[in-house]
Amino acid sequence: WASGFFGGEGSAFMVVEGTGKRPFVEVSIGSTDESVICDFVRETGLGNPSTRQATSVKQKDLHSWRCFAGAAISFLRQIDSYLIVKRAIVDHVFKCYEEMNSEPSRAYLPAWRAQVLEMSNELNRRGPKGAKRRLMARSSAVEMMFRGLTLSEPYLCQDESLATQSGSLDVSRSPEHSETGPVKKLCPVDGKEISHPRSLTCSRKCALVFRKRQGEPCRVIHPNLRPYVAGLIDAEGCISIVRSYGTIHARVCFGNTNKRIVDLMKSITGFGKAANRPPKQEEHSESWHWRCQCDGAQGFIEQISPFLRIKGPQAKLALNVQNRLSNPDSRRDRAWQVQAIADSHRLNRKGPD
Repeated sequence: WASGFFGGEGSAFMVVEGTGKRPFVEVSIGSTDESVICDFVRETGLGNPSTRQATSVKQKDLHSWRCFAGAAISFLRQIDSYLIVKRAIVDHVFKCYEEMNSEPSRAYLPAWRAQVLEMSNELNRRGPKGAKRRLMARSSAVEMMFRGLTLSEPYLCQDESLATQSGSLDVSRSPEHSETGPVKKLCPVDGKEISHPRSLTCSRKCALVFRKRQGEPCRVIHPNLRPYVAGLIDAEGCISIVRSYGTIHARVCFGNTNKRIVDLMKSITGFGKAANRPPKQEEHSESWHWRCQCDGAQGFIEQISPFLRIKGPQAKLALNVQNRLSNPDSRRDRAWQVQAIADSHRLNRKGPD
């Protein structure tokens, strides 16, 4: 989880202070959730949380955690096995430390120190140039390990009828009809006979209810990957409730300027849509976004919800919505659906409120 969250909200860069001191690495992680920063302090035993007051009433206070030098290297080595987004930055840090250990006098050469600082600033630069340099990092064995852990079987939600592999209609025959006689097609919602041979339901109202049973299922995510994926969603994801065709459903979105991690998210889950989003301004970099919804989102959230630390309330609301939608009577009730939309907006609202 720490590796996934660091990939979204963390940074690591080389620092040079004066000509008589060796360069060292600084690792920092920021979040508006103070409890997460306190978790890093408690679990690593390093540093103290610091707070930067918001400059506007529309913003939240920013809490951060930092560690330096050998402590930072120790932290990075423990999460190195799962790094993808910050792979190029951490590789540069490790390379600098290996060169300083093999040849200590190099740490005091002006040319080498300037090159180290320039490369660190370039890899951490915002905008298209920095994103391009980070994307050019080597394809590590970690990515191949992730793809090797990808499972093909579909994940079945708590209500197994909500996430079947085919998503097709079960048109079983009624006991009152003999096998030799004509088979009547029954509506899967209210059990009435369907008059039109090409229809799946008996009415438009039932068709809106039946849409719930045609969601694409999520794959079973390997247990070793679930905490990492949860960390990514906590850092760069969004879990919300949206309107759709007269009803509502859960939606999960994840975006990043690193195309590899977005493609990996889609390959792990086996479903959803991934597309690029052009930058709105020249100083912004191109981003890629993955999105899933309905039954697939339910299966995805159920697997990562035990590891979520920031998006836990949103995940609980999404699962509650999806479970209530499985009941046709509850699906027709609009009062609780309007309240669910309001709760989702409140949980995802920006700012101190």
